Amino acid sequence: MQHPTDQDLFSCIDEAIRTVLSVDDAPIEPTTTLVGNLGAESIDFLDISCEIEKHFNVEVDFRKLFKKRQAATASAAPDISVQDLVEYVRDLCVNVPA
Repeated sequence: MQHPTDQDLFSCIDEAIRTVLSVDDAPIEPTTTLVGNLGAESIDFLDISCEIEKHFNVEVDFRKLFKKRQAATASAAPDISVQDLVEYVRDLCVNVPA
């Protein structure tokens, strides 16, 4: 199985975010943050992860991603960018057996 490209991942994540958050007209860039820029709430993360799982068959654990960002930024309440999510899902896809 070929691993998805970052563009494939971005497109899928963009679609998942737009579906869950109903932000059809909002620009979504790699630097867009889920909470700060798009207003995502905790329940939205579950829905976004379900949408991503449908496409890539990987389980996105936002708690792990937030902890990873927290360690990287030394921030008590880090936000997650779309690029952070792309990289996290890419790493998950690489570790999925073919």
